[in-house]
Amino acid sequence: MEAIAIIEGVLKDRSSYEKTVYLLKCYKDLKLGREINENDRSVLHLIDRAIDLIADDEYIDIIKYMYVKGYTYEKTAEAIGMDKRTLYRQRRRLIKRIAIIIYGDKAL
Repeated sequence: MEAIAIIEGVLKDRSSYEKTVYLLKCYKDLKLGREINENDRSVLHLIDRAIDLIADDEYIDIIKYMYVKGYTYEKTAEAIGMDKRTLYRQRRRLIKRIAIIIYGDKAL
């Protein structure tokens, strides 16, 4: 996967969780209109697939609001109707799930 190779080169000493957060932030920038090159397409495809795999999660809207629509924590919490502590906890759990999909057992 090109996207993983790119991230490994940039963030080689970081945890799988941190790399996944970085990928999600890149994904948000791309979804919000940043110019897309071939490497960016691989990031979009990778994250799209990972999100599809956890689409049945009750809290998937957290990822969609924060990393697709670009909402802040406050705006996301308000839109979903959840307190911020629950939002932080569920966001972290979802990112860990995405990290496991992308990195496999290295994310554990």
